[in-house]
Amino acid sequence: MATNNSYCIFHPRQGERAEQLNKLLGTAGFHYINQPLFHVEAGEDSTNINNPELYKEHDCLIFTSQYSAAYLAQLINPQLLHSLQNHLAIAVGQATADKLKQLGFTHIITPSEANSEGLLALTELQNAQHAILFKGEQGRNHISESFKLANKVLNTYNIYKRTWQPLAISQLNKIATADCFVLTSGENANFLIDQANTALFNKLKTALCLVPSERVKQQLEQHGLTQVKNIHSANNHDILTALQTLNGNPI
Repeated sequence: MATNNSYCIFHPRQGERAEQLNKLLGTAGFHYINQPLFHVEAGEDSTNINNPELYKEHDCLIFTSQYSAAYLAQLINPQLLHSLQNHLAIAVGQATADKLKQLGFTHIITPSEANSEGLLALTELQNAQHAILFKGEQGRNHISESFKLANKVLNTYNIYKRTWQPLAISQLNKIATADCFVLTSGENANFLIDQANTALFNKLKTALCLVPSERVKQQLEQHGLTQVKNIHSANNHDILTALQTLNGNPI
């Protein structure tokens, strides 16, 4: 494989997480192409979360991203937020947990794998009979389906939404020059594939693609991608570790 300083990584991170990953990649000697695929705004349930009755009977609160934590804090009545801070909060990953800690939550747990499968493997979630899920308008259907199959109650609030940004030909061609693609969610991956021109799609089919779960890996393989590696996480430090490991060994 190429040395770090000639190896180019594409990733769609944005905001603070993009800045952190860019810094990690640059420090490690990787080139990178950072192209966010969406912007975030308040979701369809953003006006429905200020009713105290919603939070009277539940075992835990589930947060699927730092956006869900940030938008809860932005949209909810401060007094109501304060009343939730001692409740069990399940965060999909460390960035989400850090955000919840900043907001004053005191009982936070995270799964060993930062994805929906990791969340569902937690004993606390398996034992929960009634949970509240804060999420974006797309994705995380696996959690809802699992609760439904187990005949458990899950109240879901789509408090933010992703507005996907069409990519210009020049952007697609630039992305196609990457040697490796870090696709941090199934939604990101599917959008990029849907947008891809011939050059980018042909590159995606044969280039290394790092994904956070087996479910996303299988989705991409169904599209014909052949070099998909499940790294079991979407955490920036885990992404860098995977890249460094793979860059030192034949794939």
